[in-house]
Amino acid sequence: MFQALINLLLSLAGASSGEDRKCTPCAPPKCSSVFVDGVEMNVDFSNGPMDVYLTNATHDIIVVKPKFYDFTTNKKVTKLKNIKWVPENVLRKFTKLNGQGDFLLATFSRIDSTINTPYPQIKYSCILGDPDATHDPGVLYKIPFAKGKKFKVSQGFNGSHSHKKKTRKHAIDIEMPIGTTICACRTGKVVDVVENFPDTSTTMAETNYIRILHSDGTYGIYAHLTQNGSDVDIGADVSEGSIIGKSGNSGESSAPHLHFAVAKSDGHVLATIPWKFKDSSGAEISWTVGQDLEHN
Repeated sequence: MFQALINLLLSLAGASSGEDRKCTPCAPPKCSSVFVDGVEMNVDFSNGPMDVYLTNATHDIIVVKPKFYDFTTNKKVTKLKNIKWVPENVLRKFTKLNGQGDFLLATFSRIDSTINTPYPQIKYSCILGDPDATHDPGVLYKIPFAKGKKFKVSQGFNGSHSHKKKTRKHAIDIEMPIGTTICACRTGKVVDVVENFPDTSTTMAETNYIRILHSDGTYGIYAHLTQNGSDVDIGADVSEGSIIGKSGNSGESSAPHLHFAVAKSDGHVLATIPWKFKDSSGAEISWTVGQDLEHN
């Protein structure tokens, strides 16, 4: 009888609700299944109390906000009779899952162990990226194509065509033929890759892209890549200037081009932030819409 109760509590303690899953859109497309399916909850009674673990199956930063519900009333609670948990402030803070692995969310125990008080149900919401990330102002970004090449800048920051929303405001569009080699603008880890859409796709949700996590918690986003155009896998460490893929025309794109942006989580979306290019000597360079951007 007691084991049956334990088994029931195990399933309930690990339950999550789709209504509580907050899926932060990647920018410019929607989130891929890598993030949507990235977090899993498990409970462990082997030490006596109930240990609740969150597993991050991604290589990304995911922030989790838990909610506790009374087992008998199914009402949201911030305290429960005869139940305590450590850390005590787990409901008042976000738990950051920084890369792959298991993370202890909280340990629950009964204040009076002679009373078989049910443990709470636990639900949670997820945010992609670290809202506390701060972009390193001293970082300059390498031009995202091969040295000796030059391509026209068709749209820049706050561009009237499609760069008004915060997910695209600080982005650059560079015209280039489908299949042009794309290089990493900054060292980081590949945390998401989408490459299954054809260059004839026309909606934002069908954009091929590579998202790279930088050391300061920001992302480099390379979008509108060609179908099967990624040369890197999720989890790969890439260095500045290394080849990561090939340009294309997937998604909501009027002509073949590369869309590049630097972004960070603002708790709701990945919001783009200002950034600057550098030349081969490391000096800052400027660019102008309508003119060629040359990698010299």
